[in-house]
Amino acid sequence: MELTRPERERLADEHGEQARRLRLAGQPAEAMHHADTGVALVEGLLTERPDEPSVIWALAGQLDNRAAIQEELDQPANGIPDARRSVELYQQLITSDTRVGAYAAEAQTRLARLIALAPDGTGPGGVDEARDAVSGAVTTYLRLAGADQQHWPGLARVLYARGEVFRLLAAAASEPPSTETLDSYIDALQVYDALGEQVGDEDNLYHARALLQTARMYRHPDADLADMRGVATAAADRFWQRVNEGRGGYDDCVAALHLLGEIMRSEGAPDWTQPLRAARHLLARMVRPLSEETAERERDIDQHLDGPTP
Repeated sequence: MELTRPERERLADEHGEQARRLRLAGQPAEAMHHADTGVALVEGLLTERPDEPSVIWALAGQLDNRAAIQEELDQPANGIPDARRSVELYQQLITSDTRVGAYAAEAQTRLARLIALAPDGTGPGGVDEARDAVSGAVTTYLRLAGADQQHWPGLARVLYARGEVFRLLAAAASEPPSTETLDSYIDALQVYDALGEQVGDEDNLYHARALLQTARMYRHPDADLADMRGVATAAADRFWQRVNEGRGGYDDCVAALHLLGEIMRSEGAPDWTQPLRAARHLLARMVRPLSEETAERERDIDQHLDGPTP
């Protein structure tokens, strides 16, 4: 027997919510089945009533979530069409409702990041599309945050995301990070500093990552080495705290400690090996095999502390 429209709406919501929960639980492969089913159901509903705002809203959200699943499956190019359509659908709903603006900005940010992760799959206009999308997200959140402080964490996240998009696009073009990349990270840190510690766990993690990415640009001509040491120290402290509180982040913590040692060595600090020894202590507690990047850092740490292998 054919399902009624309310039954299909309820089933679409159930599949969409299950897809979101599985993605957030780190099970993107399992989430994809539910995402595909949910999107197909909402597509059918939209075909029947193409101008119904609630259905447009539902489809925009489910497409954005499926695009996120593709990113977590390391298939960013596959997520670009969903992300692009999600942005277009949210744009249809832009009104005075700030909720729509925030979700549209998040979708723009995802689209920009996916393009930056897979720039070869978007054609010659992909770079401009990514830059325009993430800049549009920042503009939206600047407006929202100016009217309501509850949007400050969202503003910090999209500023950090803008730095990441610019960094990834530069790397894909074999170019060094630009000044606007550094400025985006610094702008994000300024918002996080204004927020203080009154943020949730997710934003605490974004704050730590923004510190780490800022410190990684210590060689940039516009970066101050002394300031970067402080930024790297703050990143290492935050990730160390997360590790000690059982919130994960071992790889990020090793990266931050390794970077701090590198910055201290660059400025001639006599105790530059101290953070490397802390990183080695942390590495001894980590499950093997290590990720490729962390294994490379371990080899570098061993070489600095023990000398080259004969």
